Amino acid sequence: MSGLGAAPIGCVPIVASEVLARMRSQQIDGFSAAIRARIFTELGNGVLDLDGVLQALDGIGYSGWLMVEQDSSWLPPAEAADIGRRAVRQALERLDQ
Repeated sequence: MSGLGAAPIGCVPIVASEVLARMRSQQIDGFSAAIRARIFTELGNGVLDLDGVLQALDGIGYSGWLMVEQDSSWLPPAEAADIGRRAVRQALERLDQ
C-alpha cells in the first residue's frame, strides 16, 4: 500500500454509522450483545459495500493482497470463510467487467 501514508482506511467507504445506528435502535450494548444479535455476518451478507471498497482500492492503483477477517458467524468457520472468499471473487469479477 505504498503511497497511502499512515491512514489507508481513508480511501474506502465506512459503514460504521449504519451498524451503530442499528445497534442503538435495537438497544444492543457491547460486542457480545452484537454477536448474539447477529450484527456481524459473513462478507457479502451485511451492509459493507464490498464493490465500493474494491473500486476505491482500484481507483488508487492498489494491486496487493486482500485479507478477509471473519469475527464471528453462526456457521462453521470453514463455511463462513468460503462464503467470504466467494464474495470477494465475485466482486472482483464485477470490477473487471
